[in-house]
Amino acid sequence: MKTSGYWPDREGSDSTSAMKPNVLFIIDSFEQGGSERQALQLLRQLHESGECRVQLACLQERGSLRADADRLGLGAIHEYTLTSFYDLNFIKQIRRCARFLKEKKIDIVHTHCFYTNVFGMTSAFWARVPARITSKGETNGFRTPMQKRAERGAFRMAHRVIANCQVVRNQLIKEGVNPARIVQHYNGLDLDRVKIVSGLTRAKARAMFGLPEDRRFITIVANLHNPVKDHPMFLRAAARVHANVSDAAFIVAGEGVLMEDLRTQA
Repeated sequence: MKTSGYWPDREGSDSTSAMKPNVLFIIDSFEQGGSERQALQLLRQLHESGECRVQLACLQERGSLRADADRLGLGAIHEYTLTSFYDLNFIKQIRRCARFLKEKKIDIVHTHCFYTNVFGMTSAFWARVPARITSKGETNGFRTPMQKRAERGAFRMAHRVIANCQVVRNQLIKEGVNPARIVQHYNGLDLDRVKIVSGLTRAKARAMFGLPEDRRFITIVANLHNPVKDHPMFLRAAARVHANVSDAAFIVAGEGVLMEDLRTQA
């Protein structure tokens, strides 16, 4: 990210810090979801690079990733709790966020999912934030027509829309997003998190999770927040496979509001 020559000097800032833009990331929650993990990974890397002054806000404070965020030492994490896009609370939270953006002289707002795109772009537009970036990581197969309209409105207020694959980019263009605003950028992977531990065998790995040796395991790793991952299909398939392969076992790895219903189905 090039910052020199674009961001204006601020009163009371030395020449070095004045070159650094103030960036606010807005995420939905701290649950173990792909969007949340990607956002925190990018936030951490920008923070460690020293090229930006990074801050973080959320719509819901819950989730195990909160500890990861706190370890970065970014200061207060502001929460903007929403109940709907169509009530007085939404306007109240928009005003709160817009005031914060102005007070902290935020230069860039970056949002990472449907709810943060709508909320964050509206707030940033009201506050006249110079650079507004949204992200899109899925097609709209489970969004209502009204939700799709709301998100298209968010994209119109954004300067850039990041698509994580060609399929999503094509979908955005089909829905009327200006191709010049779309940046296709695949999700990154922090290789340090997936390094093979020295001396770790399959048997030791199974023991770490309390898994028996006499089973063959199939797993799905995904958030349990919405039905787009179709965990019920996974469970129906598991039942059919297990009926024919007696040593097959299945693991659902994730967290979210669908957990109890899936346990009941299982």
